[in-house]
Amino acid sequence: MKNLKIEIHLLQNFPPSCLNRDDTNTPKTCEFGGVTRARVSSQCWKRAIREQFKEITPDRVGTRTKRLKSELISALVNKKIGTLETLDVPVSKFVSTFYAEMDNKPPHETNVLVFYSPAEFDCMLSILSDESILTELGKETPAIKKNDIEKRLRLSTLSPDVALFARMLAKHPIQNIDAACQVAHAISTHSVNLELDFFTAIDDLKDTNESDDAGAGMLGTVGYDSACYYRYALIDCVQLANNLNNSAEDIESTVYGFLTAFCEAMPIAKKNSFAHGNLPFFAFFVVRQAGSPTSLVNAFAKPVNALNGNLLLDSANALAHQVGMFEQCYELYSDDENVKTFLSHMLDVNTDDLEGLPTKQNLAMKKAISEVVNAMKDYRDSEA
Repeated sequence: MKNLKIEIHLLQNFPPSCLNRDDTNTPKTCEFGGVTRARVSSQCWKRAIREQFKEITPDRVGTRTKRLKSELISALVNKKIGTLETLDVPVSKFVSTFYAEMDNKPPHETNVLVFYSPAEFDCMLSILSDESILTELGKETPAIKKNDIEKRLRLSTLSPDVALFARMLAKHPIQNIDAACQVAHAISTHSVNLELDFFTAIDDLKDTNESDDAGAGMLGTVGYDSACYYRYALIDCVQLANNLNNSAEDIESTVYGFLTAFCEAMPIAKKNSFAHGNLPFFAFFVVRQAGSPTSLVNAFAKPVNALNGNLLLDSANALAHQVGMFEQCYELYSDDENVKTFLSHMLDVNTDDLEGLPTKQNLAMKKAISEVVNAMKDYRDSEA
């Protein structure tokens, strides 16, 4: 499985919404192609993807927290191993030795977030359930086989989100996990203008007949925009295999779960105010073990005209044209033996009219995702 990668290119149109706010509590933006675009950060969408994973693989979702010590102590006490008082020092030393230093304020939390899988947490519990290790950790200068414990922790199975999105612990680099996935900031295919919604809230118990008690109970403004986003992500299947100990079952389920979550997950900011749920209307997948994976964002360096009533189709045509230009210049999609492409869209046009795309078969989204996983599996099997 040399150099096997999966590209995901999505177009997704949202009604008035505030998907991702900045420090001024207004939708994030950026400059691209000389105009202002709506933007949703990769971190925001990765959070939504991790939440979606809880529905797809509920027992295999990682935890990111500063409260690892408290979680370990609580689990050990439930197993009748020690008490809150006797476990405080040894568990603190375990966490600081293998993951992160304890903070000064508050002292029961680590000074950075620690990202771990359920299997890794079970491994921690197994190590701390060893009476000899627990006793040694309670000493001022513990004499433990640190390398052996680090190896046990490293060999524990990672959850899909940890394997995909990485872990970085500056004080304990041996516990670092390289990301198997890149996620770009989503930007609008067209220029946008920030709009402000002035709102009022009525106090139900106010007597509107009294002149000194009239008016709203609260008023304010909230920023929003409406945008069609181009979204891009890349999975490095080789790195993913390394992170998942080359387990074929885990690799396939993780890729399927990520592709599904990437297409279905949505940021939840202001969702009750805007009800912005809207699935992608266009998806182009590439599975390649040859050629350079590339974003297609330059399809929108010249912003799509959002005023002519054809925003969705024009965005799809621009993306398809960019694919054709990359094929013409770099031949990125014509190697049928090493490059497979799949398409799913909701456009009311014949796929042949989307000039530039190497594939013309329009699949249902879940079918397209399954075909991507099958193509990856075929490449893996061919090299076994």
